[in-house]
Amino acid sequence: MKLKIIFNGVPFETYNDIFTPKCLFKILDDILPNFSDNVLHLICEMTLFKHLKIHSGNLASVIVLYDGSLISWGNDLYRQISFTPWKSGFIFVSPGGFVVMGLRWNGKIVTWGKDTFKLVSHTPKKCGYTSISASHSYCMALTSRGTIVIWGENCKKLIAHRPKESGFIAISAGSRHCVALKNDGTIHSWGDNRHDQVSDSPKESDFIAISAGSHFSVALTKNGSIHSWGDDFFGEVSSVPEGSGFIAISVHGVCALALRSDGIMIKWGFKSQIRFPDNSDFIAISAGNGKYLALKSDDTVISYDEGRSIGSTNVRFLTI
Repeated sequence: MKLKIIFNGVPFETYNDIFTPKCLFKILDDILPNFSDNVLHLICEMTLFKHLKIHSGNLASVIVLYDGSLISWGNDLYRQISFTPWKSGFIFVSPGGFVVMGLRWNGKIVTWGKDTFKLVSHTPKKCGYTSISASHSYCMALTSRGTIVIWGENCKKLIAHRPKESGFIAISAGSRHCVALKNDGTIHSWGDNRHDQVSDSPKESDFIAISAGSHFSVALTKNGSIHSWGDDFFGEVSSVPEGSGFIAISVHGVCALALRSDGIMIKWGFKSQIRFPDNSDFIAISAGNGKYLALKSDDTVISYDEGRSIGSTNVRFLTI
């Protein structure tokens, strides 16, 4: 995270480090006494990321800009677009079925859209959360201690069977099952097991990323290989890319994406007409409902969505 102090329109000092709000106030306490009482203007410009963050969901797609403000587009049936917060300071977003979840820099969760299953009104009010994941009928969040919180009116079994211990570092909400990654690299799954998406969870302890779909899940190992388990109706498991060298995964519904270290994006699962170029330099990916987002190193966001325009903003877009 980068902090730039601008005094009366002139850059004063820049800090390149990871810092908390407490550190920010300490920096300001040290700087302000150096100025006279007639300070006209003091701006703290936060750059939260080196690159943009992209998130595609069931209806909405969202980009998190450098200052943590949001750009959203898509189907506004449940007001996921029109209710998008205008404030900055977001660090992560998770679009679900009825709502979109946003996580701010202080760990505060903001949820907007349709309040079906009480997904908006039952959102936790406290700060200090570190990760979020939205499904169709329930939402998940991870506390700073690594414990898991779930809410929604149709998820009593998911709440009852969730792991009670701490130490989790990542979560992912499937349609009716949940996946969580612990700090020792092990995977915990619970919920609906009609397609063995819980009982077939890998037992190894070398995983670094997880992503859950409708009835299957995908995990990424330390050496960059991919493991998939659960429903295989569309080849979600049997068609998983082989080999190592993958750096990111993203699953939505019955489709999955993987990103190789050479910038190539690979898709498997439900067959579609979309084909990705073989000479890309992608650095991030996100799978949605018939829409696949990819981010290039120059912050060009590409939406593979069968030719539909996603609009124009101050961020460069290319639609294929």
